[in-house]
Amino acid sequence: MKKYLMVCDESGNCGPNALNKQEPFYVVTGWLIQESKKNESVKIINQILSKRSATELKSTHLMKNKKGQKMAYDLIKNMIEIGNLPVISILEFRFAIVMRIIEFVFSPVYNSFVPDEFEDDIVRKQIFSIILYEIPDELLDAFFKAYRSYDALSIHESLKNIIKYEAFDFVKIDKLLKERFIQEEGNSKKYVNLIRKYLSVDIPELLENCEDQKDTDKSWPNGVLATFNLPMLVILLQTAQNLCEDNDMIISEFVHDQSKEFSTGYLNVFEMFARNSEDFEMNFNDGSKLIISDKYIESDLYFEDSKMNTLVQAADVFAGSLTKCLKDKNILPELYDLIIPFLAACQSPFALCVPRVSPQRQGEIFKLLGDMDNIRSFHSKLKF
Repeated sequence: MKKYLMVCDESGNCGPNALNKQEPFYVVTGWLIQESKKNESVKIINQILSKRSATELKSTHLMKNKKGQKMAYDLIKNMIEIGNLPVISILEFRFAIVMRIIEFVFSPVYNSFVPDEFEDDIVRKQIFSIILYEIPDELLDAFFKAYRSYDALSIHESLKNIIKYEAFDFVKIDKLLKERFIQEEGNSKKYVNLIRKYLSVDIPELLENCEDQKDTDKSWPNGVLATFNLPMLVILLQTAQNLCEDNDMIISEFVHDQSKEFSTGYLNVFEMFARNSEDFEMNFNDGSKLIISDKYIESDLYFEDSKMNTLVQAADVFAGSLTKCLKDKNILPELYDLIIPFLAACQSPFALCVPRVSPQRQGEIFKLLGDMDNIRSFHSKLKF
């Protein structure tokens, strides 16, 4: 069983405006580095670092011009060529708000219109997400601002406005449903009516839900549970554990860039999902699964300042380069062509981090990937 160390970092921050078109994505990436390649990997990073008059490599600086982007390209290419593998977790902020509506408002515990079986029906949630993604920004923004304030009355008002929205493009939605769920072709109007029913939740139920959500959020340090950071770490852990399970690998060391604000929350989640001796898998009706186990990660979670750990700098460079590729066409073509294929290898060889990126965005991104036979050829060359 091969042993790897993992280093990770993040890129992208929506701040108070989750619908900021300049920052549509939040990215967390890591490098799985073979223990036997650790010194060689450090050497690659130091070679790039020697070309710059700086104490560390930061993607924010490298992405500013083509010269810096070429350095990022050389680093990532050389890391891959010696057998290291980037692990990617992507969240689209707009889609995250849609999922907050579904997870918060459509909870059977707090919404008498929603049947109990909806709680674990991932396929139905994905169908609803395709439809709700089509509503205008101002409606999503009104809900999210009310949600972040635990304001049940404002949430109720925002849901009433979503119910009133009539301008759905049913032809477009039916096409998306057919592409992802063949048996659901032509059912979009039925689902819109069902969504409107679920959105009609009573104010007393919303009040109870808001109070419980507020208490739960406050029970975690620095409000980390109310952010998108924790679910993204979970997705990254799941991706890494799936890779370990499928390729007979063990992660012997796990390092994250220094995170003073959320470190305690990260540690709690890490213990819950990666150091849990209960060891079980939860399978969902879309074919995905949630792994809770201590079989694949031997290490605790450690935080290190990137200035003190050159491997963490490599994670920062990949995260920043990926973010640049996703939101800005003014990028070195070689870097773009090197990174984009990895979007098709998030949790399975050809799946894009469902359900954290909307099907609409997935379609856009997969167009960038080109011919899938070329992608399969690319991934067949990756060695674990």
